[in-house]
Amino acid sequence: MGKDLVLIGYVRTGYNERSLDEIKSDVESYASWKGIEVEGGTAMVDGIFFDETSDSNQERLQSCKGFAQTAFENKCVKVRYVLRTRVSEMLTGGTSYRSSRIRELM
Repeated sequence: MGKDLVLIGYVRTGYNERSLDEIKSDVESYASWKGIEVEGGTAMVDGIFFDETSDSNQERLQSCKGFAQTAFENKCVKVRYVLRTRVSEMLTGGTSYRSSRIRELM
């Protein structure tokens, strides 16, 4: 594997349904993965990807970012999340989700 490979931990937030304690536990688990054996050496998780987020609760997203910064000891951690937009499916009458954009928490 090339040295430019970036490993990102996936954390499901459950559209504000999962508790912050559960989310924090997931982040801390990824931060503890040091020295993962990969072809040609070792690697570690470089950041966190928060999925199933809601733009309606910025304070909660900032808490998640804080968990990541603390767990990764304020190193240059990339924290990203996806905002999802509901899309009505006219053919099935159901609802699906499509990613509308990926944002980086500043």
